[in-house]
Amino acid sequence: MTRQLRRRITGGSWLALTIVAGIAAVSFRSTLRLVDYAESNRREQETLTRLSVLLSTMTDVETGPRGYTVTGDTAYLEPYRRAVAVVDAQLGQLHRLWNDEPSQQRRLEQLTPLGGRRHRYRHQTGRPADPLPALPADRLGLVAQS
Repeated sequence: MTRQLRRRITGGSWLALTIVAGIAAVSFRSTLRLVDYAESNRREQETLTRLSVLLSTMTDVETGPRGYTVTGDTAYLEPYRRAVAVVDAQLGQLHRLWNDEPSQQRRLEQLTPLGGRRHRYRHQTGRPADPLPALPADRLGLVAQS
């Protein structure tokens, strides 16, 4: 083989090796970004799920005393009692999930007083928040008069 042919083969080999190394580096970087996006997506999905559960819990916190107030039936307080027992834990889970994101922590700090205010009275007294005397449904106009 001639010297010029060897030089071309060597140069072509180095060029091919450089291109393959470049493709490998770009592929590796893309894979790392894909893993980051997947983790971010998983965390966002978990957040949405936990927020949905929290919304349901807060609905129970609000509707239980309302049903009790209207009817006087203590059975309406059972969902309330279950809800206030877990709302702090649910908020804590959200805080732990986003402990490394200051912007999300600020949002959760705005949400926490909403949940806490709803059942603070219960923790102090052991009674439902904003306790009102039960009113007969007919006095509230909820039942047809005969």
